[in-house]
Amino acid sequence: MIYLEPIGGLGNRMRTIDSMISWCKLNQKDLTILWNVDQYLNCAFEELFKPLNVAGLRIHVINLPPANRFFWKHGVLLIPKFGKFIRYVKSKNKIKNDDLFVLYDSKHYLNKVDLVSKVDELFYPKVKITLDKLNINAEDYWIESCYRMHPHELFYKEFVPIEKLRLKINMVTSKFECTIGLHIRRTDHSTSIEYSTLDIFTKIIQEELLKDGNANFFVCSDTHETLKDLKLKFGDKILSNEIESYDRNNKNAISDALIDLYCLAATRKIYGSYFSSFSQVAADIGSVQEISVK
Repeated sequence: MIYLEPIGGLGNRMRTIDSMISWCKLNQKDLTILWNVDQYLNCAFEELFKPLNVAGLRIHVINLPPANRFFWKHGVLLIPKFGKFIRYVKSKNKIKNDDLFVLYDSKHYLNKVDLVSKVDELFYPKVKITLDKLNINAEDYWIESCYRMHPHELFYKEFVPIEKLRLKINMVTSKFECTIGLHIRRTDHSTSIEYSTLDIFTKIIQEELLKDGNANFFVCSDTHETLKDLKLKFGDKILSNEIESYDRNNKNAISDALIDLYCLAATRKIYGSYFSSFSQVAADIGSVQEISVK
């Protein structure tokens, strides 16, 4: 059994799960996903997605609230569920995110790599060395990760939003025609804020409109101010999903983030915030080009 604890935001978690599903299928290992429900992403898995259904693989998702996390005792990892211990994993069989990417240095890679997908390709060899050491036939492992650990195979096809979110996605995307996606992060990703400024995105909109006056733009952001500013400049050329809150501790905000992700995926190309997995995951879902803005 592989116990996977995907960490980070929505895009990071989806990327990690997608890759580990492929790895588990290849190595014939069952997969249990430890989905943390906390202030960083306060929404249960089933409130976003239908059950993961992959032929030839048994997948179980456990939602773990902050008060019900795993812990160590006498060299053994105890994984509780609602007051009961469901499994024990030896401490030597825990692989931390830093174990997988010991050479990761964002500034080092930023100087060499333009796309998140390219960064993933650099990480594959490091990950493979670590995962190849697993005694996969005899032992259980707990893997903590926020990155892709296996080359693309499924492209997120196993992720299906629940019906009420799918209806909202369809409602927003029904207005798309010649629509370009913009993912503009302004609050929680210092690298994106530094490299992908609002001025650059504004210039991109102006240039795209010069090429095609019929173009419009679906804007996915993390602040109301960004949308307000662009709508003042470009009017009805700016489309968006109506969002009440960007607080990750609000489950409605996480649902809206998922809607934004799949709406971005339905555009004809995406200009994404630099070094943001969210932009690249959307592009992979929709099989569209992602251009990192800097």
